[in-house]
Amino acid sequence: MKAAVNYFEGMRIWPDLNLLVMSSRHSPASNPDFHCHDFYELVLVCSGSARHYMNEEALPIRAGDLILVPPFCVHGYLEPDGLRIYNILFCRDVFEAISADLAPLPAFQMLFQVQPNLESALRHETGLLSLSGNAFERALDYAENICRETCRRDPGAKTTVRGLFLCLLAHCLRHARLDSGSGTGYARQISSVLAMLDQHPERDWPLSGMAKQAGMSPANFRLHFRRLTGHSPGAFLLDLRLKKAAAMLRAGRSSVGEIAFRTGFHDANYFSRQFHRFYGKSPRDYGKEK
Repeated sequence: MKAAVNYFEGMRIWPDLNLLVMSSRHSPASNPDFHCHDFYELVLVCSGSARHYMNEEALPIRAGDLILVPPFCVHGYLEPDGLRIYNILFCRDVFEAISADLAPLPAFQMLFQVQPNLESALRHETGLLSLSGNAFERALDYAENICRETCRRDPGAKTTVRGLFLCLLAHCLRHARLDSGSGTGYARQISSVLAMLDQHPERDWPLSGMAKQAGMSPANFRLHFRRLTGHSPGAFLLDLRLKKAAAMLRAGRSSVGEIAFRTGFHDANYFSRQFHRFYGKSPRDYGKEK
């Protein structure tokens, strides 16, 4: 599908702040066409309803729902009825700066790693992440304060916006829960395992251990894990460990042996072989290119 591309440069408020929060309303008379953008957009539904189109599928949305739209993913709203949303926008560098700290949260894994790539049937089955009660009201307060500071642009506004933005994102990921869906249970369980793997890649993680963490049988866990992530548990863990090792090598603060151990490779030779297979060069050479 052809769609207009929105670029963050055309929306920027401050030259060195790659994030923005806006409020927008959608109705049948004023509803933008399908579009994509070169930044991440986290949509927080304030009120009203619609069907959100993404990945060639439209899902019903309502107050409290959270939807992540990755860069260059076509999306839009169908049949909006009094829809008001906060558009929480941030560029890739912001995501990379915060992802390591937020990745241990199950909601981060579901929102950023799983849901954007799900096939349409599974998107219906797992439901959406949503905020309710006091958590929802607090998120609205954060977003409204960001918009107010952005409009006023008083001295210190940029620093305040940056801080409130981080609070808003962390708050949403700490308190969001999956709404009703036939796959809500296993999606929540597997998201918790993904968060645990990210937080402790150095641990031994046999299939039986992952399944126990999820409260599922090994066979059931393997089946649903592949459905949600597109990978077997073992392949996913290897990929995660290698990416974490690459990040540590770029930082240049530890030896290859230390990095191997901290990412769950207890044999440095095996680590080097797997790293070379994945990145096309040895860990040592990769680290020198930082």
